[in-house]
Amino acid sequence: CTVPTMPANFNVARNPAFIYGESQWNTFDMANHSVSGGVLNFWDDDTSNSVWQNTFYSLPASAPLSVTVDLGNSSGAAKDIKLVIRKTDWSDALLCDFTLPASSGLSTYTMQGLTSSDWDTTQLEIWDLTSDGLAGIQMDNVDVQYQPGLNIGGLVCDTLAVGSADPDSLPEVASMNDANET
Repeated sequence: CTVPTMPANFNVARNPAFIYGESQWNTFDMANHSVSGGVLNFWDDDTSNSVWQNTFYSLPASAPLSVTVDLGNSSGAAKDIKLVIRKTDWSDALLCDFTLPASSGLSTYTMQGLTSSDWDTTQLEIWDLTSDGLAGIQMDNVDVQYQPGLNIGGLVCDTLAVGSADPDSLPEVASMNDANET
């Protein structure tokens, strides 16, 4: 069975706005998860967990990827999350850590980077790293795209307030790849 290449400049996330509840989304060891008002709410009491989706698409080496997701936190304590897009066997992955401030509404979080090798399939994951057991992480408007025209040299992790700017116009920031090149 041949896995098709991810189409360019097209959001491949299924049910990205949660209008069909949790349909097309999976969880791993996530104690609490539900959709309310088109927003996925989730949290856990340990750090071995995720909300995830396999895109069922392959990617070539050096493929520019862009992932944007609106994240918020309804709890009174900050929440740490990890945004991951990876080859399913973990031989290549892009990872960004973000802290969601306490009692914060949805803001857009973006990860952009390049694959290091050919990917047979591509999986998106969001991990709750807080392990406090408090309700609170909110997720909506997931966008996963292969963007051949995106000119980036390393990993970019950034956040914007919802509606403040076009995610394609994000400034580049120093990445772990840049730090390793010096």
